[in-house]
Amino acid sequence: MNGSSDSDPDVRYSFLTTNYEKADVLERSVPTILAALPENGELIVVDGGSTDGSVSILRTLARSDDRLRIVEARSNLGEGRQIAFERARGNVLVQHVDTDRAYEPAVAKLLSVFAHLEGEYDDLVLCTLDSLYISRAAPIRRVGGWPPLGRVEERLFVERLCRSGATLRALPIRLSRELPTADAASPGARARKWRLTARDLRRVGFSLRTLVRYDHRRFPLPKALVADLCCVLGAYDARRAGEIETVPGAPRGPAVVESWQDVLRYEPDFFPDGEATVLSPADLSTQVPETAWVDLRFGDPGQGWESAGLDGSA
Repeated sequence: MNGSSDSDPDVRYSFLTTNYEKADVLERSVPTILAALPENGELIVVDGGSTDGSVSILRTLARSDDRLRIVEARSNLGEGRQIAFERARGNVLVQHVDTDRAYEPAVAKLLSVFAHLEGEYDDLVLCTLDSLYISRAAPIRRVGGWPPLGRVEERLFVERLCRSGATLRALPIRLSRELPTADAASPGARARKWRLTARDLRRVGFSLRTLVRYDHRRFPLPKALVADLCCVLGAYDARRAGEIETVPGAPRGPAVVESWQDVLRYEPDFFPDGEATVLSPADLSTQVPETAWVDLRFGDPGQGWESAGLDGSA
């Protein structure tokens, strides 16, 4: 069962991503995604209403590679990811690919690892530290897909997977690097992103007091005061948008699979440095106590989970 009822026997893999105002990096990011995509695959890019020429660039790229499919639909991040999921024709989905990141060809190795492991675990979702998720469609459908959030959509997505009993296997590797983009280069652009982040954190239940306290732990005072204003505006936006319903204290289902040792049976050179620092996705929760906010980055960049958009950088 794939993401869409419109299946295509010639398409086995669907790489799914969204785009908004990333015209300045598309010609560097999209070719790296296509380079990692098998010939019997497709790359679906959902553009959420860009006005910077993104769609024109994507169409030019598509003319030289018919595996690239472009969907234009005014949408936020979570909505766009769900649209891509519903349009997917492949049986194996690689989700949360981003158009502001450059990917290593080794992403293709994840597909062989997934093929080896999915016979051992029902509802397997293989994930990396740079937030790639490889799975069949069934476990994604079971949790209701991607939440319609403009920021922090990944956080709630993982929370849903943990509660559903899906088998999450986290690999302590990153196979991409971020490409600086103009839409996040100016103070105004960063403020808009933090306002959106604050809005959606309020929508999933975080208090304004918690957001403000986080600002003052993370930033020097002048920057914290600007962030506070963004939080207040985001809280106003959240009242207009309505809450996203969550289930506090809901059971997470079977224990999350953390060990990655079995992977070495199939790809002995997959982890060149042999490091084994893994954080369970079950540690992600919409009910984070205030005292935990200082640890939202989950350790050093080379060791733990990235902030998954909580700082507005994703």
